[in-house]
Amino acid sequence: MQKRILIIEDDAGVRDLVARFCTKLGYMPAIMAESRYFDAGLDIGPIEDISAVVTDIFMPGKSGIQIIKEIRDLSESVKIIAISGGWSTHGSREDALKAAALLGVDAALAKPFTLEDFKSCLQEAGLPVS
Repeated sequence: MQKRILIIEDDAGVRDLVARFCTKLGYMPAIMAESRYFDAGLDIGPIEDISAVVTDIFMPGKSGIQIIKEIRDLSESVKIIAISGGWSTHGSREDALKAAALLGVDAALAKPFTLEDFKSCLQEAGLPVS
């Protein structure tokens, strides 16, 4: 079975970019554009089928913070990567990582980012990349 990453991102350009990056790094992207409809128990499916969730923090509808809490209530083992453009105006990457750690994420990444940045983030979260 191919490794799957669920992408929850309201910006179509970022969503498509992350999906392309996932494919290049050996993962099958599963995309969710509307965070307000996210239900961790329904949308993730069997937890063992998900390698990771990449979620934006600031989205209309349900926030990434709410999504992270729902996923963590289901599983401590699913890797969670938080991404946000808001961090670039609110502090350093180190500040972002500290804030994300408090939410229970495995890695954080400030937008914009490159394929190499995303690859490093997956590795930081403990995920193998090809």
